[in-house]
Amino acid sequence: MSSDRENETRREDTLFVLGRVAWRLAQVALVTAGVIVLFNVISSQRADDAEAIASMKIDLQNLVMVQEEYFLTNGRYGSVSSVLSQAGIDTINGSHVIGEATATGWRATATHSGARYRCGVFGGDIAPPRKGAERGIPECWKP
Repeated sequence: MSSDRENETRREDTLFVLGRVAWRLAQVALVTAGVIVLFNVISSQRADDAEAIASMKIDLQNLVMVQEEYFLTNGRYGSVSSVLSQAGIDTINGSHVIGEATATGWRATATHSGARYRCGVFGGDIAPPRKGAERGIPECWKP
């Protein structure tokens, strides 16, 4: 009869060990799933930033072309908002462009609702929106 008792004890020990193994496997699966989700969120955010940066650069490059045309026609630069509206250029995909202009220069900065970055550009004789920026070339940075 002690053999029945030994068998029962072995069965309990085996079930206990199997339960611990199953619990450990569940923990590993949850951690792995968490890492995969985190990776996807980070990748998605980088893609959103890249799309928003491209959108802001397009808006600023359009502004460069319109300001240069305005300068050639009028002999001075126009205000950023009026030049954009006169040219019929709407900012795209959530970009918001703000700027300032004098008769001899202008600068603008773009932000986007979906980006952690800011982009800027300038033209003529005015301080750039960011140190080291090149005239007429949109540049982006993390504020």
